[in-house]
Amino acid sequence: MKGRSSSCFSFFFLISQSNTYKMRSLISILVSLILLNLSLYSQENEKLVSAFNYLKSKELDKAKLDIDVAIKDVNVQWSPKAWFIKAMVYHAIYESKVRDYYNLHENPLDEAYQAYIKTLEFDENKEYNVDIRKRLLVVSNQYSNKGINEFNEYKYNEALNSFEKSLEIQKMPMIMNLDTMGIYNAAMAAMNAKKNAKAKEYFHKLAEINYGGGKVYMHLANIYIEERDNAKAIELLLKSIELNPNEYNLLINKLINVYLTDNQYEKAKEYLEQAITKNPNNPEFFQVLAGLYDSAKDFDIVEKNLLKSVELNPNYVEANYKLGVLYFNTAILQNQTVNELTDNNAYKAEKHKVEEWFKKSIPYFEKVHELNPKEENSIKNLKFLYERYNIQDKLILLNK
Repeated sequence: MKGRSSSCFSFFFLISQSNTYKMRSLISILVSLILLNLSLYSQENEKLVSAFNYLKSKELDKAKLDIDVAIKDVNVQWSPKAWFIKAMVYHAIYESKVRDYYNLHENPLDEAYQAYIKTLEFDENKEYNVDIRKRLLVVSNQYSNKGINEFNEYKYNEALNSFEKSLEIQKMPMIMNLDTMGIYNAAMAAMNAKKNAKAKEYFHKLAEINYGGGKVYMHLANIYIEERDNAKAIELLLKSIELNPNEYNLLINKLINVYLTDNQYEKAKEYLEQAITKNPNNPEFFQVLAGLYDSAKDFDIVEKNLLKSVELNPNYVEANYKLGVLYFNTAILQNQTVNELTDNNAYKAEKHKVEEWFKKSIPYFEKVHELNPKEENSIKNLKFLYERYNIQDKLILLNK
């Protein structure tokens, strides 16, 4: 079954915690110590002794039955040894590859973890500290792997719970480890679980320690945009551009899109022009910049940017489509003006220009159709143009 394996996996946007601590058999640690002290218990606590013996012989079903009874005994409820045995039994169940043992409890890792904590609580002489620390590091790693499995199965709430337990262990005074990968995993799980407050908390923590680069700021910006706080998203993106110059294109694209969404077109133009200066070979920048101008008032600017976009990437569908539309619409607008002319010579001259604009749009619509045969507007415009200029062979193919 998935979710309890101690092996470590890596996934697309999660970072798997490295298995720093080698897995060891949970029934071998402190055997001699426990055997020396079990004799102190009276015959009334024979269930505790038998639970330990069953654990040694790997009869985990019997070990569980006896430790569940023993731990309720008022004579041992305060004993760190009793809780330690319980922790070992349930931890062994979690790690067992025997299905019948594996299914003995719904969540044996939680039971083991809580029993280890109880051991520390009652261990006034800190007799178990060294061994518990080693075991808790194993448990932390297992929670992390469990969370990754749950995340991969789209169980984001469960994954968040597992990652947070792993982090809880890492923050314990006896460990005190800043687990950056664990924080990132928890942030991703919280974001996907739509728990924005927690996601922001973890992502902000990562940003503070400069972990994860621009992607952390991107995730934070997306959350603030979702919460309709575009001003905060812009603030974070501007800061990230300054801190992460190697991720400039990713971040500037996001920043420009936020400005556009927020109807701050002049700001969008400003940063687009900066982006083009830094990266003059990005066809998307020119295409987006063209869209920020009124094609009727600033035809030359729009045409120039779209032509540059297509020059940089001849297969850029959106730029090809917009160029076709620019010329097609110019022809339609000019045709309306032509129809108002009374002078015959002027009419012929302007009518010729109309036809030139229509013809100029054809190769761009054809390119769109080539790259995206299902794009309906291009098909509609091409049919009109082929009929207008009697291009029968292409019209027949288009109608098939």
